[in-house]
Amino acid sequence: MIAFFVTNVLFFNHKNIRGDFMEKIIYTTTAVNVDALNGKSFIEGNGDKNWEVEISSPLSEKKGTNPEQLFALAYATCLNASIGIVEKGLNLEHQCRVEVKVDLTKDPVGEGYLFLPSVRVLMPTREEKLAKEILEAAERVCPIQKLLQGVNVPPVELVTVNG
Repeated sequence: MIAFFVTNVLFFNHKNIRGDFMEKIIYTTTAVNVDALNGKSFIEGNGDKNWEVEISSPLSEKKGTNPEQLFALAYATCLNASIGIVEKGLNLEHQCRVEVKVDLTKDPVGEGYLFLPSVRVLMPTREEKLAKEILEAAERVCPIQKLLQGVNVPPVELVTVNG
């Protein structure tokens, strides 16, 4: 068996940043996939929080979820949770819906494929100025937004009472 461990590579350009944060890590999870798009992926080592999901290609009729759906789900959840944190800090009730659409396309420049995410944040009961402030603050604290810094993704679309 050949195993590759990528432990010090992050998706942004900071040298040795993982070492700087090792003492401050508050949660770790490990996702495992051994069957590519033809089997199961699972979360390992979380005790009663273990989770297993059937995986399939988005281009097949086989039942199961796919990487595009998992990425969209993670992104929508992470951004909406960050919005909730900002709202809580402002003593506001959480009033938001986050929709993440992920398109799969062939890479026009290199090999393989690309994810093309687009994000829509709906705060229909908020005034536009306040909604923008909440969204901007949430984007600064959202781990997935930070992960995507410097990556060419479209800006988040905000829909408010005026929009």
